[in-house]
Amino acid sequence: MFDGRNITSGLPDELVKVVDFLNEKASAGEFEFSDSVSYWENNEHIINPSDYSMSGGYFAVALAYIAHLKSGNIIFEETNNIGRWAWAFHLVSGVSSWSPEFMKNVILSFESKHDNTENLILWAVQKYASAYYDNAIVLISILPQYKTSCLAGLMENDFDRYYAEYPPEDNMKEFATAFVKTNQIAEEYVNKAFDIVVSNTCFKSSAAMAFSLFTIGRLVGQRKEICEQKILEMLQGDPSPYINPLCNWLFVQQGVSPFIEQSIILLVKGLKSENKETALKSIDDSIHFHFKDAVFLTNIFVAIANSLTPMDILKMEGSLRSLHENEDNFINFVLSFIFHPNGLYRVVGRRLWDDYHLESSNFDPQKDLDEKLQCLLIIELLQDYGNPETRLPKLLPLIESELPSVRNVLMSQLVPYLDEYMGYVIKAFEKLNIDNEFVTKIHWYFEKRSDAIDKRRSLKEMSPKYGYMIEYQEALKTQKQHWQQQMKKADENHKSLLSSMMKHVTLARGGGWRDENGKVQHLGCIQFSMPSRQLAQSMTPMEQDKWINDLLVDWNEKTGNN
Repeated sequence: MFDGRNITSGLPDELVKVVDFLNEKASAGEFEFSDSVSYWENNEHIINPSDYSMSGGYFAVALAYIAHLKSGNIIFEETNNIGRWAWAFHLVSGVSSWSPEFMKNVILSFESKHDNTENLILWAVQKYASAYYDNAIVLISILPQYKTSCLAGLMENDFDRYYAEYPPEDNMKEFATAFVKTNQIAEEYVNKAFDIVVSNTCFKSSAAMAFSLFTIGRLVGQRKEICEQKILEMLQGDPSPYINPLCNWLFVQQGVSPFIEQSIILLVKGLKSENKETALKSIDDSIHFHFKDAVFLTNIFVAIANSLTPMDILKMEGSLRSLHENEDNFINFVLSFIFHPNGLYRVVGRRLWDDYHLESSNFDPQKDLDEKLQCLLIIELLQDYGNPETRLPKLLPLIESELPSVRNVLMSQLVPYLDEYMGYVIKAFEKLNIDNEFVTKIHWYFEKRSDAIDKRRSLKEMSPKYGYMIEYQEALKTQKQHWQQQMKKADENHKSLLSSMMKHVTLARGGGWRDENGKVQHLGCIQFSMPSRQLAQSMTPMEQDKWINDLLVDWNEKTGNN
């Protein structure tokens, strides 16, 4: 048995190095082999921190020594770094020569500690089984909850013996789950395991998917083709059981392949409404980091839009950012949605245009689009009266176009935009330094419109403040109560990290407060402004319904010149 101070057969060089070093220090009186976990943690500095191999081996030696003195019953305190010791456990378990009972005691020493060490303990058990076949069989009988890890270790130790003693046909799920955990297993056994599983055509589960994905990277030729086909067949039904194993596998893949793309598309097509949000997030998390191919990402987005809804694309935030890194491809993708016959696609296209601020891109409608598409771009970006700060910078220069149709469409679409945002359009023209006869007409319309509004405001007889005073006051009161409730609710539900770090000061009145020294501290002024629609609130429910229906209309079903 390795006791932390002796050199046993098969002991790794890094542990031999640490043992020799610590024994030397102990002989010189500079170090003490202690049974205290805290002592070892407090004296870690004796190891050169730049020597990582010794740093890891230090705690492995410590664990072996303390376990030897305590018959495996190690006492950890709340202040101890349990994670460091669990990591050391897997380093030493496979060279320890511990008996199954002794191993059980060490395992149980960690079980009561909740420090996210479960996977490290399972790894240590597997390493133990991989080194000591007969002992692992006994360990299964006394700690059956670790059976899967033990079986994985037994496969690594002697696959043929495992196959004879634990026939996979008796429990295919158990076999597949254990095999997925194996490390450094020979290719011939990978092929043998695959042949066993694929022969059972009824074996279709998350365990079967995990097994197929685990083995596919080590298969070649016909076996690999069969494996890919098996995965695709499973995805053609209800894909819910396969979301996690497939996404976990995708996360470690480094490149795009037709098989990967097909797998994701089949997964997307089979999603149900009740699990699609979680599934799409998992897919997004698994692909956006390594998968930057624009064609691949575009195909995935199109599949989501066609199989689910176009709005679901917005949930793929990481993948959208990855596509956005390639500006030209991203713009082409967004434009394909903006020009789409289906209204909901166009809504998403405008949303992407705004969210990713394509007004700042290198896209130039006059150079990059033909006459028809320039007209469509104007109509589509201005149709919903949204976000003039992101829409107008690319559209207003078209007022100088040599194409009469483009100028006419822009002039006609700017009229309702002027009604909604008034002076913002004029300021946008001034900012772009655009001035011609068409801009002059727009100025004229704006001045006439502004004059009419000013005259309307001067007529007290038409103001609800005077004509409907009681109703007006009641509306103001109701509005104030509503906003107070909304602010209180927002404050309760959205406690930010920043607010938790700051002192909360309640102001009774005025523009400041007195500090502990009695000095008045005045409030600073923080301002933010954005253009807001002026006529949205005046629309009747019927007008709102018509406006929304116009936005969502399918151009393929609409007659006439569209």
